[in-house]
Parts: sequence; C-alpha cells; structure tokens
Amino acid sequence: MRYFILLFSILTTTFSGCADDLMVPADSYACDLPDNTLTDHPDAGQLQLALEEATANGLIGQVAVIRNNQGTFMGAAGKADLANNIDMEVCHRMIIASCTKTFTATLIFQLAEEGLIDLNEPVSTYLPEDWIARTGNAHRASMLQLLSHRSGIPDYYTARFELDRIDKFSNHFTGLDILAYTDDLEPEFEPGATYSYSNTNYLLLGLVIEQILDTSLDDAFREAFFEPLGMASASFPGGSPDDMIKGYGAITDDRVIETERLYGDELGSGDGGLVMNTFDLATFIEALGSGQLLSPDSFDQMTDWFDLPEYWTDADYGFSRNGFGLEYYQTPHGPAFGHFGGVDGFVSIMLYFPEQQTTFVTMINGAVDFAGRLEFYREAQRILFE
Repeated sequence: MRYFILLFSILTTTFSGCADDLMVPADSYACDLPDNTLTDHPDAGQLQLALEEATANGLIGQVAVIRNNQGTFMGAAGKADLANNIDMEVCHRMIIASCTKTFTATLIFQLAEEGLIDLNEPVSTYLPEDWIARTGNAHRASMLQLLSHRSGIPDYYTARFELDRIDKFSNHFTGLDILAYTDDLEPEFEPGATYSYSNTNYLLLGLVIEQILDTSLDDAFREAFFEPLGMASASFPGGSPDDMIKGYGAITDDRVIETERLYGDELGSGDGGLVMNTFDLATFIEALGSGQLLSPDSFDQMTDWFDLPEYWTDADYGFSRNGFGLEYYQTPHGPAFGHFGGVDGFVSIMLYFPEQQTTFVTMINGAVDFAGRLEFYREAQRILFE
C-alpha cells in the first residue's frame, strides 16, 4: 500500500459533511507497553525535542522508538485524535501499511526453510486455479519474483479500486475481492525483466500462507511472530479496530479529514493490513536484523540486494536498492534495511542499521505538510551517529 492515488476532488465532496468532531471517551485509546519498558537512552532529551519540533512542522502526531547499545528512546508528540484533543502515546496502535510486507516475506522464508514452499516455483503452484486464472503472470512468476517485485504482476491499485473503496464506508473486501481488480489486466513485463512495485505480489503471498497453513493470516502471524516476540498490540483486525487512533489526510493547506473510510477495506491482507504500536514494530525489525527469525542462508537470500530503476528510488530517504521483502537505504551514516509504509492517514518507516546495531522506527498519523517526517528522520540520525 505504498503507492496510492489521492482523489482530492472526490474526497472533498465525499467527506465535506463527515462528522470529524465525533466525541469518544479518552479511554477508548487506553493502552500499555510491556512491563519494565522505559526510556533510558542518554540522548533521550535531544531526541524528544527533535521529535516535538518535527511534529510541529506540519504533522498531526508522531511516535518514535530507537534502540541501540546505549539504551532505548521512546517518544511521542502531537495528537492521536484532534477532535477529542487526545495526545499521542508510544503505545497507540496504527496501521503499519506496507511494512506488513516484511512480515509476510519473513514467514514465506520460514515456510521455505520447513520445506513447505519452493521459492523457485510459480505462485500458481500454491493457489487454486480459479483464484488466479485471470491474474497476469501468476502462472509464470516465481515466488522469489513476487518477493522482489520482479514478477510483472499488475498492481490492484487501479482507478476502479480507488473509486470502489471510497464508494462505501466499508466494502468488507476479502483478499480475493481485491485480487479481482487485476482480472484480465496485461502483465507489466516478462517475469524477471525489471522491477515494479506491485501490492498484488504480497496480496498473493498472503493468500499462499493461508493456503499452506490452512489458517488466517492473523493466526499465522500470531504463532510465528506476535506470541514469540511478545508483540501484544499486533493484529490483522480485518476492519477498523475501535482502539486504533485516528488517521488524517489533508484536503487543503489548513484542513484535514479523518481517513477511516479509505483504509477500512485494507486491513486484512498480506500487503499492508497489520495494525500495531511502534514499540512492537521496532521489536520485529530488531529481531529480524539480529538473526532471530531466519536462518543465515535465508537472511542472505532476503538481503541479496539489486539496484532499482532510477524512477523507483527515493533520494530523501536513501532508498536505492531492493531485496526480497526488505528495502535497502543508503543513509549519510551508513546502510540500513527495513521497509516504508504508507496508506491514507498513516506513514511508517522501520529500519535496522547493521553497522551500528541500531533500530529506528517512526509512525505518523497524518499531516498537512510532510516535511516533519524527514526532519526527524535526519535529525535523529545526526544525534545518534555524529
């Protein structure tokens, strides 16, 4: 869900009468962090100030969790709910959007380690024919090509999908309902020919997990990650959970709207449907980066980087290469790997700096100006590494 179309003229009309001022009890967002969790990083004061200043620069709210051998920083700034004047907290749950893809990829590699999947086989090997008969390249692209976005399978994020998802507050889409938006679309290219980010790749990989394990993604991820790592806030809700904070999108320079109507249909699939707090997202990427979740051979395969076509790079963050469920970021302070996530009203980035053994995660619930997200990203690295 990294790339999406904002249909501003339609949104302005659709939401102009929405009740953005709906009153909810403050305890609706009540949450906790694990016992004995504390901020003990020596740079905590500087990092909190940088977070507050960056958030004030156009963001609604922002949370950060940073861990290295000096300690842990956990900070929050801004608002979780504007209408009800509820402050952001570290334990608040948000959509992690495409950061979900790294979870999906990790579980696919685990299944391959167990001999349940051959990564060189086409995805059609593991899914019923009637599910993928009309999805271009599904019979030709390998699991590895889906993992690396080199399958040529078209993205379901089409104009028709965009219009349908705002037509109702919730369409109650299943994964197969979403996959149908690729029916009879031409493949983007021959499998393996190049790179093109397609959410459909990870929608399909999520369906493979459910088929192989004969269970829901929520149960599969709970057994593989949430319970072993103590990620109590994490879930595939399948719809907007009552305890999740508000996400916001800007429709003018000084007006935002709540975005639940847009993201409500996107919370159950392997390409972007996970909800959790920033602390748990940091726990996951640190576990992956420190070798707790995959064998060395699988992790080497996951991080077999290749250069991106120039038009897919992101100079602001340093995103320049891709792997197999992980993205490579060349920062001014050395390499990092992780993933970026964005869906209407929420932005997240999770990174692990292997040379410094540093975990860096931020999550944002909307903005009128996204300058603040880069501001903290850069200033925090300066504080940590210079």
